[in-house]
Amino acid sequence: MIRERIGLTVWGLAAVAAGLWLLARLEAVVVPLLLGWFIAYALDPVLDRLETWRIPRAVGIFLLLSGAFLLAFLSVVVVIPAFVEQVRGAAGALPGYLEATRGSWLPRIEGLLGRPLPVDPAASLAEILKAVGANLPDLGSRAAALAGAVAANLWRLLGTLLGLALIPVFAFYLLLDFNGLGERVVGLLPPRHQGLANRILSRADEALGAFVRGQITVCASLALVYSVGLGFTGIDMPWVVGTLAGVLFLVPYLGTLVGLVLATLLALLKFHDLAHVLAVWGVFAAGQALEGFVLTPRLVGNRVGLHPVAVIVAILAGGELFGAVGVLLAVPSAAVLRVTLAELLALYRTSAWYREEA
Repeated sequence: MIRERIGLTVWGLAAVAAGLWLLARLEAVVVPLLLGWFIAYALDPVLDRLETWRIPRAVGIFLLLSGAFLLAFLSVVVVIPAFVEQVRGAAGALPGYLEATRGSWLPRIEGLLGRPLPVDPAASLAEILKAVGANLPDLGSRAAALAGAVAANLWRLLGTLLGLALIPVFAFYLLLDFNGLGERVVGLLPPRHQGLANRILSRADEALGAFVRGQITVCASLALVYSVGLGFTGIDMPWVVGTLAGVLFLVPYLGTLVGLVLATLLALLKFHDLAHVLAVWGVFAAGQALEGFVLTPRLVGNRVGLHPVAVIVAILAGGELFGAVGVLLAVPSAAVLRVTLAELLALYRTSAWYREEA
């Protein structure tokens, strides 16, 4: 009996590995499906609450998805123009920053090295910008060439647009059958194995739900904290950098790394001193402390149960093996694998072979 269950689990893990490999080959379909799955996991608790108020599930799904996409549309209309304005302002101030950098930081660096730099970084960047400006009249021909390339790859472009349009469709049908999907999968197994499968599925669902819903809330909270904190430091584009750092935290630690590098460069370009760099680092240190000691324990908890090193290894391995799809699936897959291995370990420790005395 024990041997049969272990064999079934091993075959299940092999099927999951084969499925992941197949999904990596179908990236154009998988990414919209994954996004729809994330939306379904995030909205399912709200939908269950609406059902307790006697609102039909299909009606509740329509209301939730309509509200979510209306919010996304308003974000595009209101937020993105503000982002563009901040980027334009920073680009307009860039020549002044470069000139100030040449007069403040370069002499210090050359003094530390004991000799002049072979290349003036500020002058080199200014020459690059000048060359870009000189080539602006050629943008028409370049745009025509780009249009030709797009036309040549029109089918791929249409596939991408179709995949984006399918995100709400996937989310709708996943939400519609969300509560019965697990039962249908378990029902395909022989009755003698359904108890183990139900335990694994229940714990995996708890871990995945905690990760998806908790991670979305953590990202939104970090985006707000980073944006407000960077605004007090005085750097340019604090809302752009803060929001980017928060959104990219969907892949753990990526947002913090990207935001820290960008904010540090902006602080150096504008202020040319160590005090503002330390202020930026303080904002990100406070955000990480808030995430590690307050947000993640309260919003995600220990239900995912992955060590930070395991998360990093999973992300690196997923990206190396499956590209962008692997990065998206890394942490959820590692959580499911942990649950499955924990059940196997418990099964092994209750076996007669393990408990047999010497």
